[in-house]
Amino acid sequence: MTDFLTTGKPEWNELGRRVSESGTVLLKNDNNVLPLKDKIVAMFGRVQINSRGYKCGVNFADAFIEDGIRLDEELLTVYRQWTEENPVITGGYVSYSVSSYPEMPLNEETVGRAAEKTDTAIAVIGRTSCENCDMPTGKGGFMLSDGEEEMLRQICGKFGHVILLLNISCSVDLTFLYKYGNIDAVLFTGFLGKNSAYAVADILIGKINPSGKLPFTMARSYECYPSSGRFGQHEGGLVQDYEEDIFVGYRYFDTFSKADDVVFPFGYGLSYTDFSVGNAESRINGDAVEISADITNAGNVPGREVAEFFFSAPQLKGGAKLGKPFKELCGFAKTRELLPGESERVKISLPIEQMSSYDDTGVLGTKSVFVTEKGEYRFFVSQNGKTLISAGSYYQKETRITSRCHKIQTELPKRLLADGSFEVLPQREFVPGRPTALSPISKTAIPVSDCSCSDIPIENTLAALKAGQSVTYRLLPGICGRYILSAGDCRLNGLFAFSLDGLRLNCPESDSGVEITLPLSVCELKLTALGNIPEIKELFFEKITAETVIKPNGKSVVGAGDMYEGSFNINLENYAEKDGSTACCITNIIQKGMFAVYKLTVEQEGYYGVSFRYSYTGEPTDIGNVMALMLSNIVYPVGGAKIQKTCGPDSRNFTDSAAVNIFLPKGTVYFRIAACVGTRETPFPDISQISFQPSSDTHKAESIPQNRNTDMGFAYETPIWEFKNVKPEGIQLKDVYLDPSKTDAFLEQLSNKELALLLSGDPKNAVIYGGVGCTSPIPERGVPPVQAVDSPMDLSFDFPWAPPRNPSTLVLTASFDKSLYEHYGDVMGDAANEFGVGYWLAPAINILRNPCGGRCRDYASEDPYLSGIYAKYVIDGVNKHGVAAVLKHFCANNTEFERLKSNSRVSERALREIYMKAFEIAVKNTHVAGIMTSYNSVNGRKVCVDRTLVTDIPRKEWNWNGAFMTDWWNDTRHVDEIAAGHDIKMTNGDIDGVVRALENGELTREQAYTCARRVIGLLLKLKAVRDSF
Repeated sequence: MTDFLTTGKPEWNELGRRVSESGTVLLKNDNNVLPLKDKIVAMFGRVQINSRGYKCGVNFADAFIEDGIRLDEELLTVYRQWTEENPVITGGYVSYSVSSYPEMPLNEETVGRAAEKTDTAIAVIGRTSCENCDMPTGKGGFMLSDGEEEMLRQICGKFGHVILLLNISCSVDLTFLYKYGNIDAVLFTGFLGKNSAYAVADILIGKINPSGKLPFTMARSYECYPSSGRFGQHEGGLVQDYEEDIFVGYRYFDTFSKADDVVFPFGYGLSYTDFSVGNAESRINGDAVEISADITNAGNVPGREVAEFFFSAPQLKGGAKLGKPFKELCGFAKTRELLPGESERVKISLPIEQMSSYDDTGVLGTKSVFVTEKGEYRFFVSQNGKTLISAGSYYQKETRITSRCHKIQTELPKRLLADGSFEVLPQREFVPGRPTALSPISKTAIPVSDCSCSDIPIENTLAALKAGQSVTYRLLPGICGRYILSAGDCRLNGLFAFSLDGLRLNCPESDSGVEITLPLSVCELKLTALGNIPEIKELFFEKITAETVIKPNGKSVVGAGDMYEGSFNINLENYAEKDGSTACCITNIIQKGMFAVYKLTVEQEGYYGVSFRYSYTGEPTDIGNVMALMLSNIVYPVGGAKIQKTCGPDSRNFTDSAAVNIFLPKGTVYFRIAACVGTRETPFPDISQISFQPSSDTHKAESIPQNRNTDMGFAYETPIWEFKNVKPEGIQLKDVYLDPSKTDAFLEQLSNKELALLLSGDPKNAVIYGGVGCTSPIPERGVPPVQAVDSPMDLSFDFPWAPPRNPSTLVLTASFDKSLYEHYGDVMGDAANEFGVGYWLAPAINILRNPCGGRCRDYASEDPYLSGIYAKYVIDGVNKHGVAAVLKHFCANNTEFERLKSNSRVSERALREIYMKAFEIAVKNTHVAGIMTSYNSVNGRKVCVDRTLVTDIPRKEWNWNGAFMTDWWNDTRHVDEIAAGHDIKMTNGDIDGVVRALENGELTREQAYTCARRVIGLLLKLKAVRDSF
């Protein structure tokens, strides 16, 4: 078993190399500098040693030497020594907020000595990117650092031929290519897998002929991208306005003739041989167009080529009324390896309906419909994304509605049109009873007349209210937490009594107004007049923002009450310390998943000991059994630090906990404490302070309890879910598997708590190797816990070796190889089965709206068609093994900047044609078992509680019957999710809250059954579940 776990199956280890062989993209090869001849090569850049990749195995330098590339050993020795003395501090997953690391300073002597041995140099540029942090646009981020600029200046001044390797997540500023004419070759390697460096070496020396094509556009500079200025923290902020609309990536650059802004276009990639396209043609076959062409190897070495098929719908300049992109990808095919002179005919079948455009505002006469507008549809074949070879055309005599859709409300103020102008979009008008959205980043003004109900008619002032009369406002906060409620110069305390959802509030007052804690859900705030009311025409709500600076020296203390945001019902209470001073603590955390978030500004990255001042009435236990600690929503291990009982149930006695060692990246960090307890009977400590002290310990805490097993040479967690002497009750899940007609009877026998469990996840793991939690078990009913594992690139287990280790998703999609996509899914499904995993949280298919997106590496493309087809074939492979691929993140989740608060304001058309289209393609072309909803809001509404997005569109339009799963530790109310038709809350299901809602009628059993039926359908498709029967 040990050998298997530390080596895996051969096909697992071969996968990463195979992907890089097919997906590495040769972008430039002037003077035929590649393949390399048998001569010494000087390699520069720290990334030759510190190669970028997720659990990357072999670095460039070692792989190149092993593969026979003759590197300058003297120069390599200098780099090895320098990188050893100047290590990259990884600090765990969250450290990837650092995009690049300092380059080794070069001097003229070192470079000159290397240039005396050879005229050819390799320069390696590297970038990291990761969840929860977008790449900066400045130096060391999208732009080269000063060290990288100096490195290129020196080597381009000394060497006749320079080869550039881009070991990056997506793109960087490429203006330097116009500055240095002797950068003859450029390769996009993407993030490396375990053995990817060997594939890159094979390409450099010609053992492998490159055949990858870019799945995104590489522009000259950041400002060339249409989303620049409105993205992430880069002038976008929490409100992301998708003003470029449907013109994303090549759709923008081609439509608006921006070729000069593009260095390497979508679909571009070179080979060591030449290919020609001939006999391109199209013909109508029923409701589809068949497009075909001959691909011929016109060069001297064997190779594979990709044929890219595009269509161009009727354009404005040709008389069309509805603006459209100049061209759209509609198919692709990769040839087998062709010998010189050999040809292969490639073809696709394009359903005419696939060429539909979305008319959201009724330009063609009807709103919210997909249409094919009358006019000429042209077809093209391309090898490089820019040279288009005509394959004929098709003329449609009349405009046809191909599908009528549910309307999606938008908050986007304006959008770009195909003629270059901007269209002002209609905005929502106030409707009595509809909640008013409160901005999380600016003051929201509400006219007093916008009330949902009142004891007397309210026109433009509250002055008419008499003592005892009330007015109620329905609110939808942008985020939960403390808000200041004000009314100009009027002091509201003393004028009104306040209640929220029927609960009387005691609101503290500040100079700005009264403080009110609001949930992240629709709520009703009632103001009851206590006497005469002055002229009040508007009420103002403003989020209270607290931020603490973490110093690199000494202790930094965060007051527990200074929450950046927190769950509804968290209370703040004053208490007396032993010395007689008063302090404040957070209390009333009574449900699993309740949380408090603190915004930190970390002045220096590094390891810090985190301790808590707490009062606790429970029995001694590991901190990790009571709370989860998260940095920017990523769970951080807390090790074996203990929390002790300090007092009885009716008293408080505060003490300081032992420190938990965590790594904090420099900059803004969101530190979250989340409850792992799930009932009122299981206590959560009252916390008054959180302290951060710089630590000399450079090892993160291991997420390992006292019960350890080290049989494999490392410690791993013993299975948490153990069921002994369980007595089966009633109809079992196995009975439903054998006889599906028993589904309803199975559900009807469940208690409210059991029903809530079925719709919930739990942070505990079901396998010894760890992971990210599982869906909750109901042992008496035969429902097992089912393990989930993250990462689109491998299985992210919580132990040192995690199979398989693959390159970034962008490298895989760059292969444009459907059979490889399916093989990838096949291997991932096989590996998941071997380790008892039921849910693989992948593939990830959010659109590459901007090259600085933190998770560009995880996503497939800027093109929705390519993204959807990639997902279809990967899921086909996974499905062979009875594993659920959970497609993510639905939808419009395109920035990592404060995802829980981010509001994507997108037009209905852009959602339909770009940001939801890949999900639609996957759902309609394969069995998608699960879809993960995203953290962000779309047009002011959280996705997982938006019934249009999670029920009307996927269920009624796409006929999808899989299960929705939230992203981990999201911040919406579980009851609201179920009411909207959302199925599983991971990993913090609110069991008590759902039970209460079922008991008081806020939720009906039938509403819960609707979701539960889909969950049962999901469970019964899983091999891990069937093996438990």
